Amino acid sequence: LLYASYLSSGAQMNVCLNEEDRRAVLLRLSPPFEELFDRAEEHALRVLLDPWTL
Repeated sequence: LLYASYLSSGAQMNVCLNEEDRRAVLLRLSPPFEELFDRAEEHALRVLLDPWTL
């Protein structure tokens, strides 16, 4: 559900993760592990940091 909602290229609430990181998450979905969404989390935090530092 997280991948489909926020990471897939056609997701309505896409966080604009680059293709390399999106593919890395997709390839590791089965079996999932705790660090699965770390790249996406880091990307989202970097994107959110810019407006907060203005």
